Amino acid sequence: MYESCLRRSIYQGKYEFTFLSESCVIVHQLSSGIKIVLKSAQGEEIFKVDVIKDTFLVARTAQTLLLGELMNCKLSEVKERFL
Repeated sequence: MYESCLRRSIYQGKYEFTFLSESCVIVHQLSSGIKIVLKSAQGEEIFKVDVIKDTFLVARTAQTLLLGELMNCKLSEVKERFL
């Protein structure tokens, strides 16, 4: 069995970010085992992922923001108006 990824990092000792491609990241909460996949529908490169209050995910691309909630695994992507 093989596993392939672009890069993997630990965030605040609580989360593991696995970048499968430039536009797709798996966020794994280490304590509970919850996993959520952040993927840009626009195909934009995700360059920053943050976890807010151990519940919310915020990821940035050049043109959009990806917002997510870990507990309900709900995601949305919005275009930024002002760049």
